[in-house]
Amino acid sequence: MNWANRITLIRIFLIPVIIALMVIVPFKNSSLYNGWDQWLTIKGDNVTYSLPISYLIAGILFIIASLTDLLDGFIARRYNQVTTFGKFFDSIADKLLTNTVLIVFACANIIPVWMVVLLIARDFVIDVVRQILATQKVVMAANQLGRVRAAMEMFGMTVLFFIGFRMFNGHSLQTGQWDEFGWVNQIIMIPIYLATVLSLAAAGNYIFLNRKTLFDMTVIKKPKLENGQDNNEKTNNNLGWAVVTGASKGLGYCYCEELLKLGYNVIAVARDTSPITTLQQKYSAQTIKMINYDLSNLENCEKLFNDVAKDNVTILINNAGYGVWGYFSESSLEQEMNMIDLNIKAVHILTKLFVQRFITQQQGRVLNIGSLAAFTPASVFASYYASKAYVWSLGVAINTELKKTKSPVRVITLCPGPLKTDFWNRSSNQKDAKYHSTVKVMKTSTYARKSLLKGLKVKRKNYIITGSVNKIVKKLTKWSPQSWVLTSVYNYQRKRK
Repeated sequence: MNWANRITLIRIFLIPVIIALMVIVPFKNSSLYNGWDQWLTIKGDNVTYSLPISYLIAGILFIIASLTDLLDGFIARRYNQVTTFGKFFDSIADKLLTNTVLIVFACANIIPVWMVVLLIARDFVIDVVRQILATQKVVMAANQLGRVRAAMEMFGMTVLFFIGFRMFNGHSLQTGQWDEFGWVNQIIMIPIYLATVLSLAAAGNYIFLNRKTLFDMTVIKKPKLENGQDNNEKTNNNLGWAVVTGASKGLGYCYCEELLKLGYNVIAVARDTSPITTLQQKYSAQTIKMINYDLSNLENCEKLFNDVAKDNVTILINNAGYGVWGYFSESSLEQEMNMIDLNIKAVHILTKLFVQRFITQQQGRVLNIGSLAAFTPASVFASYYASKAYVWSLGVAINTELKKTKSPVRVITLCPGPLKTDFWNRSSNQKDAKYHSTVKVMKTSTYARKSLLKGLKVKRKNYIITGSVNKIVKKLTKWSPQSWVLTSVYNYQRKRK
């Protein structure tokens, strides 16, 4: 058992301890109360504040349990310790912790019963929605409103631990009566009221965002093979196949893994596909096909398209590409022409062929890997930046065309910033590669996961920039004087002495 799972179990074991400490106070006349009749008392000039010691300890343990929820998730993602056990019991632990504590608060008359019913009912509805979406192979990802709701709920419950069951000048305020200190009772309830409102808003938002899947009962027709066999009998899932170019390492490799996690079968295309064997062993439930092609040889683009003609391909990720770094007067013309073939012509050909196919089958999505480089010219890296500008411009134009013609097909351009890959080792000399490799905004695996989920979900946007730093860079590039931008980019790209 890994550390992420151990931390999840610690949270589960803390729950009965927290509940036991909470129920001691309401049963004051019981033998359970013996030994716990001490109150923490703070005396001021005009007010005396008292809190049961048991509630103080329970509140501290609740904070620790809440923090373990953040810690186990961080460790699981950071050190690749995500397991089926963790996914299941992490969710169970969260619901047990919050719902049981809320029920005890209601029994102690600290919060209204109707509020607890709403919060628990909301969790039940979201679980049902998640199960329905799972049957359609749709992943219901957490959004910002849901995260704010969870944070506010935890904060509100923490406040109730320390101020909910308390006394001011000997007046117990948990029943909500309006005496001289009744206003205190209303103020401390504000966070939990906000959490309730946000819970309902988040639930409504989830349902609204997935309304078509939930309420549209239209059966999606699946392509048939030549022999009339349902394509699902050939594959191991209902999501079909995804083609990923440049799949052997870096961003392409990470996209392959993320697609496999989502349940897709993957066709990995690269000059050397030997690294993909690791994924074959790790994700044995899915099928991974490996095709060895150098797509800078443009004849291989049509060969690839013909090779996958019988597969139910619904996703194409045009990731293959590289850069030729150096002063324009000194860089190799042969390398630049080869780069243009791969970065521009191959992307153009594959996008053209697969868009035509996707329109015919009335479903499909092309994700072209652009770059923040698309939004500004760059000295010392002129050809590469220009190639990414072409990819961005092409993708935006095609996607606008598809939207205007009411096509369900989409061509989305993903624009990453600096990532930790072998890009610079191939593009420049060792000294400069070492310098540029130290500049990264996001881990490659993190970017692949976030950009893929957005790329598969987005409907109106033509391109996606993931990460707040990257978005700021894009805004600065747009609104700053071009001379300043060009000078800044030159200073970053120039050769290091």
